[in-house]
Amino acid sequence: MVLIHLPVMARDYVRFGLGYMAKRGCRVKVLDVADVLFPMLRHERGHYTQYRDIELEVVQGAWRAEDYERAVKNAWLAVPLVSYGPRSHDLFVGLSRSGTPYLDVRNCPLPVEPAAGVSGGHRTVSAPDIPDGLRPADYVVYAGWKSIEQEFPVGPTTRAIWAHSQDYEAFRSCLQDPAGSLTEAVFLDEFLPSHPDLTALGLRLDIRPQEYYAALRSFLDMVESRLGLRVVVAADPKGEYRAREDWFGGREVVFNATPRLVRQARLVLAHRSTAIGCAVMARKPVLLFTTRYLHRTHHRRYLDGFARALGKRLWYMEDPQSIEWDDVFNVDQEAYARFMRDYVKTEESPDLPLWEIVFNVLARESAQTTGKRVLEVNHEYLVC
Repeated sequence: MVLIHLPVMARDYVRFGLGYMAKRGCRVKVLDVADVLFPMLRHERGHYTQYRDIELEVVQGAWRAEDYERAVKNAWLAVPLVSYGPRSHDLFVGLSRSGTPYLDVRNCPLPVEPAAGVSGGHRTVSAPDIPDGLRPADYVVYAGWKSIEQEFPVGPTTRAIWAHSQDYEAFRSCLQDPAGSLTEAVFLDEFLPSHPDLTALGLRLDIRPQEYYAALRSFLDMVESRLGLRVVVAADPKGEYRAREDWFGGREVVFNATPRLVRQARLVLAHRSTAIGCAVMARKPVLLFTTRYLHRTHHRRYLDGFARALGKRLWYMEDPQSIEWDDVFNVDQEAYARFMRDYVKTEESPDLPLWEIVFNVLARESAQTTGKRVLEVNHEYLVC
């Protein structure tokens, strides 16, 4: 199996089932295409030496469609974890020519308000456009109902696999942790204004980090004063914090533990982080806030989308005195239930590890194609 990805972060080994696939006897190869698709970014790979059960190849130089075709030709499955676009066109041409079955992953839907002049909050069309010379995905992994988006590489022949969001997968893993003392609030930091995803997408925020964090510190001070809760910071997994940890006013910054922090917190503070979904899963109250400047940028559609989806009001951190503090801990249970169905997990999808769900579907289909027998052992389907 070939996984086509940007640099594999430490958390990706679990998130994308690399260890799970290797344990099931699959030869797993990761094709790291970051230097080709995003040469303007610095990519950290110092941790690659710790992975002994998977093969990692860093693609360098000018790869063409035939190079990608050759790389996936003999794989039983390819999983491109990059979006289709001008930068990745040759990649998808090679994938299409190879004939190798491939799986698209669309299990991270976000509530987003429609752009001006566009009706509805999610782009769906009945007949997706398939670019010339390209082949649609054989499978697509969905989370909630809002993850359905008929856009290439999804096509009319693509089979849906209903699973759940990546945050739900992470949240499942911390359910055995202690519930916590509920004396803390957790802030879901997004490493603004310098998040690497913004750079990759060519989006620029015209605000100095010092200005943003000065306002943030004042806001968090107010939260602690008014609510009597200690605020801890959940670090963004893609952020580089070595020069920033003191920007939170001496508050504890915790890495790679967001689901646990949310589950143990009394309150979740956030702008538009995808990890807000963890607060919904844990039925934790959320205080949504932003700055007036950010609310005028491309962030607006997501800020307003989360506020609408959660039934919450969005506050400005320049004006904390206007916050209705008595309402902070209220949870709209109906909105949370709807959020779960739309963005996290449908009621029909199995409550199993994500990649176990995927492989069970693939095993059953393989058995139907080859005529072999399927044996179920501890919820896992084996073709024999």
